[in-house]
Amino acid sequence: MQKDSPSKDHGLNLVRDLKLPPEGFNVLTASERELQIYGLPRRPNEERHSAQAALWDSFAARSLRFVRPPLVPFTDRVRSQVRDYKDLTPDINFKDIIEHRLKIIGIRLCLIVPLTSSNWSGAVAQRPASESLVTVTGQWVVPNVSPPASAWNGKGYNDGTYICAVWVGLDGWGGTNDVMQAGTNSVVTVSGGVVTGRSYYAWIEWYGNPWKAESDFPVSPGDAILCTVCAPFANNHGTAMFVNQTTGLALNYGIDPPANVTLSGNVAEWIVEDPGQLSGPLFPFPNYGQVTFQNCSAGSKDISLNLNNACPINLTASGKVISEARFNNSTSLTCNFEG
Repeated sequence: MQKDSPSKDHGLNLVRDLKLPPEGFNVLTASERELQIYGLPRRPNEERHSAQAALWDSFAARSLRFVRPPLVPFTDRVRSQVRDYKDLTPDINFKDIIEHRLKIIGIRLCLIVPLTSSNWSGAVAQRPASESLVTVTGQWVVPNVSPPASAWNGKGYNDGTYICAVWVGLDGWGGTNDVMQAGTNSVVTVSGGVVTGRSYYAWIEWYGNPWKAESDFPVSPGDAILCTVCAPFANNHGTAMFVNQTTGLALNYGIDPPANVTLSGNVAEWIVEDPGQLSGPLFPFPNYGQVTFQNCSAGSKDISLNLNNACPINLTASGKVISEARFNNSTSLTCNFEG
C-alpha cells in the first residue's frame, strides 16, 4: 500500500497558497476583484459593520509587506481531543432559574459567574439567531513566558515544554469541534531544571489537523499582532490574516477543512490556551503575565458582535483559577495569569 505524503498526513494539502500581491500593492484603492484574487478581506459594509470597517481602513492604510507562507507542521503538538470543559453550577435547574431572573433585568449570568474551562481562558460570543458567524478579529501583544512558580521543585523547575497559545477563532466551544483558528505561541523549554530556550511563532489550524507554524512570519515578545479569521465564501473554506503591527509584515492564508468537516459558525472566541499534547494531557502552562485583546469584533453577514455579546471564560484546575479573564470595555478584555 502506498503511504500518504507528509503533506497529506499533516493537512498541508488543505492550505491554499494564495497569489502574492505585487510590491507596492495598495489595499486601500484595490478593487474587490483584486482583493479576492489575493485572498484579502473586502471592506465591510459601513452601515452594518462600522467598527470592522474602521479597522479595515486602519489596516489598508498601512504600508504592508506581504510574504509567501511556507508552512511547517508541528506533529508533536496536536490539540487535545477535549476542546472545552464547562462547569457553571452543579445544579442545572437552579442555574436556569437564576439565569431567567437575571435576563428580566438585562444581566447575563456569565458576567457574574464566568464560564470555566480546563484549557481555555478569554471570551466566547454566540451567533445571532438569524445567521451564522463568518468572521472574528482581535489584536494582542505576544507575551513573554517563564515557568510558573508552581513548577519549582526546590532544586529547579520541572522539565518540560511550557506553551501559551493566544488566538482568535470560530467554533470549538459547546460541542462544535470544527474550530478554525489562528494565533501565536509563546514557548519556554526547561531541561535539567533550568530554562534552556524560548521560542515564538504564528500558526493556523482548522481542527482535526495539526496546527501549522509559519517560519516566514516571525514574531517576538512585545510584537502587536492583528489577526482576522473568516469564511468569506462558504463554510468549507476559510482565510486567516496576520498583520504584525510592530514590524509591518502581513501574511494571508487560505484554509480548507479536514475531511467531512464544515464550519458551523456558532461561536466566536478570543482565547489564551494551554494546548494539548499528542499523547493526550495538556502541556505544562507557563506564566504569561498578562494578555489584552483589543479590537474584539465578530460578525455574520449582516450583524456585528463585540464583547457586549460575549461571556468571559476562566481557565481552572482543581477548582483554582489559573488564568482569569476580565472585560475592560465592549472591545477589550484582559487575561491574567494567576498561577
